[in-house]
This record gives sequence, C-alpha cells and structure tokens, in this order.
Amino acid sequence: MKLTRLRVTGFRSFRALDLRPRALCVLVDSEETATRDFAALLALLRALSEGRLQAYLRESGALAGPEATQPVRLELSFFDDHYGVELQPQPGGEWHVTKESVDLNVGLSALLVDPALDAPCAEASLPELAPREPSWSTPKGATQDEKESWYVGNVLESWLWWLRCFLRGIQLDDAAPLEALTLRFFVEPSRDPPPNAIWEQAQVTHSAARLSQVVLCTPSESLAETFDLRDVIRVDTREGVARFTPLAVPEDT
Repeated sequence: MKLTRLRVTGFRSFRALDLRPRALCVLVDSEETATRDFAALLALLRALSEGRLQAYLRESGALAGPEATQPVRLELSFFDDHYGVELQPQPGGEWHVTKESVDLNVGLSALLVDPALDAPCAEASLPELAPREPSWSTPKGATQDEKESWYVGNVLESWLWWLRCFLRGIQLDDAAPLEALTLRFFVEPSRDPPPNAIWEQAQVTHSAARLSQVVLCTPSESLAETFDLRDVIRVDTREGVARFTPLAVPEDT
C-alpha cells in the first residue's frame, strides 16, 4: 500500500494542495518554502499517529503566527481507502482535532470525531482506537450477531492500526533510520550540484524507492532532469501560496 493522494487546506503555504504522489515523487522547489512546509506536514502526521500533536506544535511552532487562523484539513488516500482530519484553533491558542473520519473501500465509514457530537480533542483518536495490532481470533462463546459486530469493529481497528504504522514509518531527511520504513523524505539543498553529486543522489533515491515510497525535494533543475518526467512536479510559491504543477499529465489512481 502507498499514499496515492494527499489533499491539504490551510497548512502554511499549502492552501489548496491536491497531490497524487507516485512511488517516487520529485518536487522541484526553487523557493524552498514548500520543502520546509512539506517536512513540517509529514512531522505533523507522525505526531498525530503517536498522540504527540500538542507536544509537536509547541516544539515546532508549525501552526503559530498571526496568519494561522483558518482550519487545517488533511485527507490521505490509499487507493480507495481514505482518512481525514480537521484541526481548528482554540481560544487558548492550542489547535484541537474537530473532525476525524475514515471511509474504507469495503463499505465501512466512521466518524471518529464527530463535530456535531464531540468536543474538540487535543489529540487524534488513532493511538486510542488502535493502540496495538489487533487480534483476528474470534471471541469465544460469542453469538453470530456478536461475531458480526466484532468483525466490523476489527476491520476498522486493523485499518487504523495499519494507518498508524504507515504514519509512524515516515522518515524525514535528518531523522534516525526506521526499521519499518513506509515513506522516505529526502532534501537535496544544492541548487547546482556537481555531476557526481547528481549521479549519487539519483542512485540513492532510486534505491530507496525500491524499499518504500519516496519524496525528494530539490531546487536543482539538473537533478530533477535525471528522473522520469512523470515523477517530477514543479512548485512555485507566490504570495505565500504553493502551487504544484506536474510536468506530465497525472495518471488516474
């Protein structure tokens, strides 16, 4: 499984991001604003999965500043399975989860945090609802109705556990190596790397993409030219808004 679509509104320069990353995604970002914001976004997703949202926001200041007043909405799609979360600023200055949802291809949908019923939550529900890998052993002595109810709950819990594993497997460029790697985020900051450095970075990136999904951010046109055109997306940031333009026509996912 891989992340096939990422939609973001209200997060720093990502006012209306709709990204369909392939197994290897190269972002050509000459201003480097989107590079920093993408790293902050991935760190935020990891924090959500670990019950560290408040700690991360305090430490990073990722949603600090006078411009951070609008709701932040994130939607992750893994082919036909979707997870969404909304964060809103609170009177005390903290950001809380005001909506959290799952929509699975098997026909199962759930509002994990319902804005019509639930108070804003300091943390996402993922760590609470999927604290460990669930068992697939049917409860002993259960009736047929109880087994069916258990099965539905187990499908949801299993997918949430898988999602947590995916988010916790995101490795940022300067982070310690992870055993269960799911997405690797590289940054090549040089605008004009020498030919040998371009070759080395391309080899490292392609090797990593054989093991996990990869996002490479670089301001270097020369480095970007070494990759498949379908994997390259140009990023332009104007008036604080990042705009993503694929160099090839996006494929349906």
